Amino acid sequence: MRRTVFSIAVFVLLFVVRADVSLGGQRGPAVQLLSADSGYFTLDASRKVGIYSDGGVRLKVVNRDGRLRTLPLATGCRLAGGPHGGEALLTCGENDLPTVIDLATGATQEVANPNSPPPGRETPNRASGARDTFYALGRHWLGGSRFCGSHVKSLADIDCPVFLNRVTGERRSYSDPTLRDLDDPGLRSAPYRRPRAPSCRSLGRGATFVRARRNLLVLVRCGSRPSTILTRAGYFTFSLEEGIATWAAGDSIFAVNALTDRRVRFRFPGQERASNPISVIVFGSFIYFTVIDPPGTDGRQTFNFSTYRAPRPR
Repeated sequence: MRRTVFSIAVFVLLFVVRADVSLGGQRGPAVQLLSADSGYFTLDASRKVGIYSDGGVRLKVVNRDGRLRTLPLATGCRLAGGPHGGEALLTCGENDLPTVIDLATGATQEVANPNSPPPGRETPNRASGARDTFYALGRHWLGGSRFCGSHVKSLADIDCPVFLNRVTGERRSYSDPTLRDLDDPGLRSAPYRRPRAPSCRSLGRGATFVRARRNLLVLVRCGSRPSTILTRAGYFTFSLEEGIATWAAGDSIFAVNALTDRRVRFRFPGQERASNPISVIVFGSFIYFTVIDPPGTDGRQTFNFSTYRAPRPR
């Protein structure tokens, strides 16, 4: 009787959680280098378009099927934020004037900031508290920060939120870090909802999510299909987007198709390690990687971002 109960328990355990194949997987196709001098690859909230900077002189716009479009940037302009609503935020000139670029046409519109120094005058230093830095784009407002003091004990810089109306040029600054809705004309505070740990009970039958516990990652499937242990060996980052689970471990980035269970392993050309992957985004037909190249790479003395992509596992 005990042996029968034990056999049933083992069968149930194997059915619920498949064997660990954590660091295995088919070698994925070589990743394609998109830009060796880029910023983060980012998506808009609707997941219709992605963007990244290419060499600081061009803006690359990516569609879901992987097609790339190039928008030239004016001298002195660089990507600062977005995309949002078909637009992105640039900062231009020695005083980092906020400028909005239309991702469909490439047309730009400068947003006047009453707190910016006139053209030709040097940017005030941080100690003056007069410089605004914008990096968030909304339908009605730009969001950013300004230096507003130093911590008494640690002497660390303290930045306060600052907002700029795209139409009227009204500037608002606050001493508290309350989140604000940049799409709201009145700039109302955005309610913060503490993220809740996913569960089959809250998500329902047929849902899929990744459960992380210390060094263990499990792809949980709510329903009759068994779950899969992704890794027991630890990880740097992990995500589940558009049906693809990804995580970085050791010198590689792994991806598993949650529907077909196909597992692939990506490595970066010319690098011994995956060079501290900081962003892995599944978007349409591809997986996009943004990694940090450490000082000394290609003769550089500072950290640099590189953007890669590879086909998603089928």
